[in-house]
Amino acid sequence: MKIILVTDEYNLGGSPNAKRMRAFAEELLSKGHRVLVITSSEHKKSWQQNGRAERVLFSLTVPLTKKTILRRALHQLSFGLSAFISALFVSKPDVVVCTSPPALASIFGLFIAKAKRALLVYDVRDIWPDVAVEMDSIKEDGIYYRLFSWIKNRMLNASAIVTTVSKGKASKLRNSLSGNSDDRSDKVHLIANGFDCSYSNTVFNEAVIRKYKMADKINIVYVGNIGYAQNLDAYLDLAKAFQNEERPYQFLLFGDGAERERLESRIAEERITNVAFHGRISYEDVYSVLRAAHVSFVSLKNDKLTDSIPTKIYDSFGVGCPVFLVASGDAEELIDVTGFGYKMPVSNLASIADAFQDMMDNYEEILGNRDKAIKLMHTTYSRQNSARLFERLIRVSFEELSSRS
Repeated sequence: MKIILVTDEYNLGGSPNAKRMRAFAEELLSKGHRVLVITSSEHKKSWQQNGRAERVLFSLTVPLTKKTILRRALHQLSFGLSAFISALFVSKPDVVVCTSPPALASIFGLFIAKAKRALLVYDVRDIWPDVAVEMDSIKEDGIYYRLFSWIKNRMLNASAIVTTVSKGKASKLRNSLSGNSDDRSDKVHLIANGFDCSYSNTVFNEAVIRKYKMADKINIVYVGNIGYAQNLDAYLDLAKAFQNEERPYQFLLFGDGAERERLESRIAEERITNVAFHGRISYEDVYSVLRAAHVSFVSLKNDKLTDSIPTKIYDSFGVGCPVFLVASGDAEELIDVTGFGYKMPVSNLASIADAFQDMMDNYEEILGNRDKAIKLMHTTYSRQNSARLFERLIRVSFEELSSRS
């Protein structure tokens, strides 16, 4: 098959979307399919072909210099329109795969599929506008809700296949489709995120450990986006509760985002002395940080986000770092299945210090599940396994469609 992947992120770094799309592309190529990736021009400078088999087109995109509503809209629409124009000048594909978010750009994947008369696969990593409502970012009676609902419904109805990353999201999407007169809820399939098995080939770097002074301390790390959805005030609350312990607890944040400046101000105002921001670091250095850390902290804004599974859980488990999870819903399953961490709901944040102390009191028992967690991440919960399921799904669907025509 000839397949076009339309994604605003496609680089060799560690963003969840880029990792997911790369895993799909690599599996499709390994099965003999031809893959063209249309992605944002923002990644052109950092892209290294290095013998990679997929063809990559970089579509002109307005840079996201500030995360305002206007800049986000310009960023997404410019990529979507540019990707559509780029697609007009390539040979006819059999399949077009587009991913959401960004929701505004995803609609152009539909336009490409229609223009090229190709089978459309809609890959949903977050359901817009549902997730924005759950985060209290927009209201259900507002214009943004109506716009994104229209896009979601249009994409769901037009797609031959819908894939998504968690059981909760799959259930929501099936419910959206089952309300139609033509019930096509069976076209929704769970293709989870997971651990990239090749990440285990990363070389552990002692210099990283020295740089962040991780030796002889209990290191509680957060790696990822520092935004509204991550509820990192909970992380600071925990750090504050453990800053006067006899054995030093060190809380290290790696990443950047809209909430960083506010959180840094809070640290200064409340004189929380055992927390440090270190900005974005390379995906390779993240490996060493997680390997050396005692705990990886993962949280969500509230208990409404029950269908969200932060991908940092997979990375943490895959390299052997236990997780302290502040969230409810689908993410809890990974803690339950592996036994390699501790979970608590966001609604119980007043007891976060007690919950964390309980984890540390049982730390050796949790560590006993390390090998089990690593094995599960390399098998059942690997990105490679998910990519195999994805390839088989679209291959079989395309063959069935072709046999009817």
